[in-house]
Amino acid sequence: MVSKIFFGNSSLFFFVIISVFLALNIFTPLVVDDYIYSLLGKDGGHTQSIFDILNFCKSYYLDWGGRIISHFFAAFWLFVGKPLFNIANTTVYIFFILLLQFHSTGSIKKINVSLFVLINVALWFLVRAWGQVFLWLDGSCNYLWTTTLVLLFLVPFRKKSDDANYNLNSAQAIGFFVLSLLAGCSNENTGIAVLISLLGYFAIKIFRKERILLFEIVGFIGFLIGYSVLVFAPGNEARFVGEGVTSSTSLFKNGSIDIKLLIYRFYRVTLKFAHRGGLLLFIVSLFAGTYILTQKKKIKIFTFFFLVAGFISAYSLIAVPPMSDRAYFPMVVFLFITALNLLIQIKESINLPLLVKKLFWCSVCVIFAVSFIYALKDILNVYTKFKERADWIISQREKGVLDNIEVTSIVSYNKHCALYEQEGADVGSLVYRDNIAKYYKVNSLKPV
Repeated sequence: MVSKIFFGNSSLFFFVIISVFLALNIFTPLVVDDYIYSLLGKDGGHTQSIFDILNFCKSYYLDWGGRIISHFFAAFWLFVGKPLFNIANTTVYIFFILLLQFHSTGSIKKINVSLFVLINVALWFLVRAWGQVFLWLDGSCNYLWTTTLVLLFLVPFRKKSDDANYNLNSAQAIGFFVLSLLAGCSNENTGIAVLISLLGYFAIKIFRKERILLFEIVGFIGFLIGYSVLVFAPGNEARFVGEGVTSSTSLFKNGSIDIKLLIYRFYRVTLKFAHRGGLLLFIVSLFAGTYILTQKKKIKIFTFFFLVAGFISAYSLIAVPPMSDRAYFPMVVFLFITALNLLIQIKESINLPLLVKKLFWCSVCVIFAVSFIYALKDILNVYTKFKERADWIISQREKGVLDNIEVTSIVSYNKHCALYEQEGADVGSLVYRDNIAKYYKVNSLKPV
């Protein structure tokens, strides 16, 4: 066991990783949209009750978009408090990593600490906007939490693909329907990727003349309903217009597809696909898959499921204007599961020398340590600046100064920080500046 060779006390090592992630959450302040979703009360004041959140979700759905599940999460935790969110987010993160392990291996009866470490380290480098996806409160609810819901939804399908006798009883199927609704109404490109991949899953079952079970039908229908609620939200059209998605940026013009724009967006997404780790994961999957096939072994069907889902989640973004790095997170997750699944199958037939294993883990630890130190320095720097700015605003408010309080904009260029490359989303933006002022109960702030 690599864990015994290198890690020693695996339980302690597991505890250290989780403690570090919790600490990173603690040292991540409220940023960007967190202020907006903290102010859902009367006249734009602080959220006072769960009814404020429900009213917000209703207006959000009608006026802005369909992500009511993730934004309910965000608004709820901002109402309850950041300290409790830090604990909840760490718990979801653990669950997310364990789900990655399950979908990669098909089992989770016993936590494999070396695999747990490998997944954490790999995501640290592969997820380009790591801080926005895992630490930022609003970003985490939109990506980490919703992706975890989707992976949880796929568990019964994964188990069924490995065990022909697996099934859910009627009561479990009802609960599964609720989960499928929530998972479907989570994220646009994740949803379409899962739906199309599930169609492939059913096509294979039909081709093999296998019986389609109740939970599979219920799960698919629930997911489809949830996804329909997401993409057909009345607010989507209003948001697209607000973000400049007009006839000049739409793929469809005069009832036909704009071929030039389609080609350009395909080129743009392909570049981002390569730059955000998709190409690397695909190459790893290709080599690993080729090795397995040359050994005359079968590749598990669900490996192809995640491979297809990874490509669709990325290239479905052709339908919309340029998206942030966060939008490519589902692609990384699906393709990472594909690559890891294949590598684990290779591991079963290759026994690497002890020295090679030690050198591998030593190299991983050194590279990760250097990256982590730089990231931690930046995260702490941003946290300190936010705290100093908050203390300054509060001190001015207590002195009776409520207008034009001078503040400095804060930004980070480290991808592991929640404020990564969000230059226009702090006090430099009038919208965010006004919301930060409302959050601290002053009239206005003045950037300097």
